[in-house]
Amino acid sequence: MSLKLQKEVQVLLKYTKKIRPYRKSRYGITDEEFDQLFFSQGGRCKICGTSDFPYKGPCVDHDHTTKKVRGILCFNCNRGIGAFKESTALLEKALQYLLSQKDCNT
Repeated sequence: MSLKLQKEVQVLLKYTKKIRPYRKSRYGITDEEFDQLFFSQGGRCKICGTSDFPYKGPCVDHDHTTKKVRGILCFNCNRGIGAFKESTALLEKALQYLLSQKDCNT
């Protein structure tokens, strides 16, 4: 990881300190585990790859049934998964819909 990216990650980690008290109780991960996971993703959203976290900072994505942490996402990707109720079937239908409407997306 480049020195510039490491500095960007460190800035984001400092930004997220204000929401850290919730992580252990809500997601079962320590600050160190969050930092390690976020750093292992290069300080980017695991889905879209953005390093811009303008709303609440990086979001901890977790399975609502098992409570297992899956990764760190941006607000939009995390909200998108939630909007589809974490259903791969619904996401697949949405993908098929978008692909079928490709003439509208150009």
